[in-house]
Amino acid sequence: MCEETNITLIFLYLTSFTTFMSASLSGPFFPSEAENKGLTLTFSGFVFSAYGAALIVFNIFISKLLLCFGIRKCFIFGLLILSISNIIFGLLDFMNDSTLFAIDNAVFS
Repeated sequence: MCEETNITLIFLYLTSFTTFMSASLSGPFFPSEAENKGLTLTFSGFVFSAYGAALIVFNIFISKLLLCFGIRKCFIFGLLILSISNIIFGLLDFMNDSTLFAIDNAVFS
């Protein structure tokens, strides 16, 4: 393989690793934080399962978008959306209203 292909593969592996790492880092502390905000453990389960459900649903449409916009643009847009969602998810600790906390979790998970 050429050097450019190797560099591209390394960046894809690193991106994939950090993407799933950011999704799994919230696992140990999120259920207790949600209970402190007045939410149930069932709701915490829904938040974690929403990530997998969104992957299934959006992967169906991504194939059409790849043909229209190109792989690079879709990849960068996906990383941008993921970054914004992670930042907002990290700011949930500052919310005291349990209803707003639940809505934000449902939307940005």
